[in-house]
Amino acid sequence: MAGNVSFADWSVCYAIPSLKGGGMEITAASFKGKTVLFKASQPFVLVPYHGNCPTFKDGLSYSCGAAPFTSMTPLAPNAPEWDCPPGTVANNDNQFDAISNPTGAVAVEKVAATLTEPAKAVIWTKQQAVNYQYIQRWEFNADGSIEELDFIDGAGEEAAEAGGQSARRAAAAPGGGRGAGRGADPG
Repeated sequence: MAGNVSFADWSVCYAIPSLKGGGMEITAASFKGKTVLFKASQPFVLVPYHGNCPTFKDGLSYSCGAAPFTSMTPLAPNAPEWDCPPGTVANNDNQFDAISNPTGAVAVEKVAATLTEPAKAVIWTKQQAVNYQYIQRWEFNADGSIEELDFIDGAGEEAAEAGGQSARRAAAAPGGGRGAGRGADPG
């Protein structure tokens, strides 16, 4: 079931179409009432297991040569799949709440503006692929910019080499301020 958030002049819908598959999708993102993003996702991560050859697509399915994403609750520990305690695998794609929905897969944060940063709506989810956990995070800033960030943590050398954060991309809505100039920031 899809959810939505309205904050910082943004209205955004989110869903995880399959709790065992390609991760979170963002749809119908509008800034100040104007649709600026129809649909976006980050359904897989290219991972060079075993000395860069071959490269696997973690997130999609075993048919792609890698593990599918399993949606976890935001409070799940950073641990291999077999070390995660019971109750940490999400069973719905609604907003997580420790009391009313402790098995929800999506964290939603409404962050107030500071002296140096605009207010923002943040939507993120934690996805497990055997030894690795990926955080898919979207930030919708009150200045009209969008930032999509991906983090990796796990037991293998790929996670250690990534140093925690694997990618960061940014874009600006029409009339937005910061935009693509903040895009490539590997860590």
